[in-house]
Amino acid sequence: MNQAILYARFSTPSQEKGDSLNRQLSDCRAFCERNGLVVVDEVTDLGRSAYKGDHLSIGNLGKLTSRIQAGEIPKGTTLVFEKFDRLSRQKPRIVQRWIEDVCDHGLRIAVLDGEKFIDARFLDEGSNMLALLDILMNSHASNIFSKNLSDRIGKVWRTKKEAARKELIPPTRTLPAWLYMDDEGKVQLDGQRKAILQRIFEMTAEGIGAWTIANTFNDEGIPSWGANRKQKAAKVRGWNNTYIRMVINHPAVEGDHHFTVPKGKGRVRSNDVVRGLFPRAIDADLVARARKAVERRGAKSGGRFASYGRNLFAGIAHCNDCGSKMVLTGRGLNSDKPAYLQCDSAKRRKGCTNRSCFDYKTLEPVVLEKVLHVALDDRFFQSDNEHIRDLAEAVAQAEKALTDADALRQGYGKLFALRPDDTRLQSDYEQASLECDKLERAVGHAKQKLVAAKGSTSPQEHVARVREVQRAIQSEDEEVMQTARRRVHASLQEVITHMRCCTRPVEGRKLAYKFTQIALADGLITFTVDQAGKITQAQDLTNSPEHVHGLTTGPVSYNKPVVEAIQQRA
Repeated sequence: MNQAILYARFSTPSQEKGDSLNRQLSDCRAFCERNGLVVVDEVTDLGRSAYKGDHLSIGNLGKLTSRIQAGEIPKGTTLVFEKFDRLSRQKPRIVQRWIEDVCDHGLRIAVLDGEKFIDARFLDEGSNMLALLDILMNSHASNIFSKNLSDRIGKVWRTKKEAARKELIPPTRTLPAWLYMDDEGKVQLDGQRKAILQRIFEMTAEGIGAWTIANTFNDEGIPSWGANRKQKAAKVRGWNNTYIRMVINHPAVEGDHHFTVPKGKGRVRSNDVVRGLFPRAIDADLVARARKAVERRGAKSGGRFASYGRNLFAGIAHCNDCGSKMVLTGRGLNSDKPAYLQCDSAKRRKGCTNRSCFDYKTLEPVVLEKVLHVALDDRFFQSDNEHIRDLAEAVAQAEKALTDADALRQGYGKLFALRPDDTRLQSDYEQASLECDKLERAVGHAKQKLVAAKGSTSPQEHVARVREVQRAIQSEDEEVMQTARRRVHASLQEVITHMRCCTRPVEGRKLAYKFTQIALADGLITFTVDQAGKITQAQDLTNSPEHVHGLTTGPVSYNKPVVEAIQQRA
């Protein structure tokens, strides 16, 4: 009969940094000590709204209520609150119903404010009606206060959103780390941090993973951006892979701002976007290449050689038996020691029985000789060609504008489907569709200009540049070699659509025949390499219109004159 369960709650996660929780529990413990109650449990809801009822629906108070209704809490136990608004800021009838339900199960409620004890007998006594009415009136006042506060905050945010859309005024002074607000209230780019941001995207586009980028920055002593912020997370110094990935996917690098919506205890980005709210930090083409590189890698790290670009086929070569990735084994890539590709699942005993090893040193030069002229298009060399770079940037910007317009069109389409009689929505949808058509033509025109500019390079010049890259990936200069191999690996991922390491039993022989099948340009070019490094089969369908129509969904980055020039050079 003298057992007590304490309950404490606050509404917003930011209150966790204060003393609200400790104060509530400390006062409740002191109350129990004065009244001879033994504390057997403490229940808390951190960042749960009593106005919305989160603590009762998905919070710990709701779980405690379920235990009470199931008879798991002994009768006579006292539930101790600091104030009734800790219990609820909902409508009085909801509060009354909860109090009556708890008391009907044999428990009582104690409130520090006024030191009230409420149980079934208290509710049945007619003389206590005024006291109960006072509790409900206080609950009503709390509900009205919370409603008015919510309305005022909502009105403020609606005004800020409108100002962001019409006047491009940021809704908050809390900005991404590479931006700051000057004395005139204008958002500016931080020059030093923009350079670091540029480096993050360039390294990512070259195929370097978030872990390696973070470790590189930490090794170089570059201060992390979160270290100066007054947040709990700021206690953890240094760069980390999670923050690098967040930066890569942050819409503000392209100048966009997404309003957020609540989800669980936090908030997530919504589809409500303001384009061009911030100054663009990174060119559209570089953003597209970096995000595409991340998308290609997916959740795979690329293995222990990924940061060095040792394995040019990481994430590209797969086992023909089980489909698992082929990983590089051995440490002798730059020595006389062997290096092999082996099925990751077979190596780890995860179900695949094909433990065959494929000679990496023999395979790499043959594949590069056959593929490099396709993989290294002019975009690979665009840092040396300002005109190509500008055209690639124009294509990326046009594609982003088309993506944004198509998202808007789809939104209008969904609304129009729900309200087919709304002529205004119909007009908005038709206007958005016309804008998409216009932008599609702009994208096509920009791509044509880029293709024409790429074609301006002679086959002989392109061959010379490809040969230079081939020498760089074998360079004795470690930095030159690593940079070249990472860039080549990223390019190979774009052009090689199929690479399978296969085995075939040979009658009368213990060892199976091993070969590697490779397809590029959406399957229009295929060839097979055996273990001796000899091309045993090859097929080129790029000049066959009927096959091009059936096998590819877009233009093929394949230059026949370049191939002929390479063959003549060889």
